[in-house]
Amino acid sequence: MRIYNNSQKGSTPSGNSAPSCSYCRDESHRATDCPHIEGDWAMFQNFQIPCSDPDNWTNNPVQSSGNQRSWNQQTNQARWFKEPHGWSKWYLACETAKEKKDKALAKRAKALAKGKSRRVSKCGFCGSVEHNRRACSAMEDFVVRATQANREWRKQFYEQIVGQLGLSEGALIQASCSRWNSNDETITGIVTSINWDELHMGCDTKWNPVNSNRWSPDLHHSLQQSVTVTFTADGQTKKTQIVGDMVTKMSLGGVISGRSGYNAFKEITVISPSEKPMSDEWIDQGHEEAIRFVTKKRSYQQLKDQGFVGLVDKWFKKSKQNT
Repeated sequence: MRIYNNSQKGSTPSGNSAPSCSYCRDESHRATDCPHIEGDWAMFQNFQIPCSDPDNWTNNPVQSSGNQRSWNQQTNQARWFKEPHGWSKWYLACETAKEKKDKALAKRAKALAKGKSRRVSKCGFCGSVEHNRRACSAMEDFVVRATQANREWRKQFYEQIVGQLGLSEGALIQASCSRWNSNDETITGIVTSINWDELHMGCDTKWNPVNSNRWSPDLHHSLQQSVTVTFTADGQTKKTQIVGDMVTKMSLGGVISGRSGYNAFKEITVISPSEKPMSDEWIDQGHEEAIRFVTKKRSYQQLKDQGFVGLVDKWFKKSKQNT
């Protein structure tokens, strides 16, 4: 699923930069706790620009940990603020940050005075006030259920894609490309890789048969997953994505539907199947680490609202039927 696979690539699930202080861009805190605001604001009141203090953060910027966008780093923020054309922006940013921090501190002080310095903690997954996520049996049960459901999806995916059609590394395929001028092109190539490690039941984006909107996926974007086939043709490396719900809509003629759109491969036909089998470990592993990751990020209700619980129920039921 995208939320997990993006995290493994050093980016946040949404693909955006890592959360950081909106003022100084340090990843270790937020603007409401930024230690630089008061000192910088005092500097502005004394018209000391640019700041000559060697201890000021703009003279000693913190290096990013590597999971932020290249421009969204303290080193760049410091450089921009120190340049003359950035002084007015620095002043406005400091003024805004100070107001935000002052409001946050006043709110905390008010809550502390009322004896409400800390809200009642509750489990982020099931909402119980009796335990946290670490001790949540409901979350553990859901992980077990979802892992078994994903094993079933991987099993059926393998049986149809690899077992029946022979689509795997080494397969000879024909790919039909839809051009913008309607002159379709068919090319022949050899499959070099498929993103096996990323594949998950989130490929089944249209899992709900009662959804009347055929264009709307039944699964939140961040929980979906695409099947990417990489192949070489005419000495060039090409990639195409297969329609995610092919497990339930696979045609019997050996033709697999690709993504629609200009210059996209709309069909893939296996000419000579691959003889490279997948290991049983790929099926048995069930992508459990991805499921644990998402249950630590979202509550059960969120996963239900985003279509993931229904997807798990569907494939868990199939696993029970096939045992």
